[in-house]
Amino acid sequence: MTKRMPPLHFRNMHAALEAKRRAAGKATQSRHYINENRLIRYAVTGSCMLCVKNQPVDPMRARLIRQVIRHNISLIWDGLPYPERKVACRNFFLDADKKPHQMQ
Repeated sequence: MTKRMPPLHFRNMHAALEAKRRAAGKATQSRHYINENRLIRYAVTGSCMLCVKNQPVDPMRARLIRQVIRHNISLIWDGLPYPERKVACRNFFLDADKKPHQMQ
């Protein structure tokens, strides 16, 4: 069975997490990657456990999800702890979702 590679934006987020943890002398375990994926799921849906795998995503929503991931990458590099990043990414999504025409 072949393991599916996550989309590039998730791989970039995982790479940032791994590099930041390595710089701090910490190992990155599979649970850390899973937690980052859950953080993004929470930011987008308000739930860490809600499955969104087979739900269609329109291009505007996909763009917003990529922006949330990029925002999380910035917060990882800034050294913000996971619980604070989780809240910050959710707020980022909610703010951007209110005004999709203003997204960059």
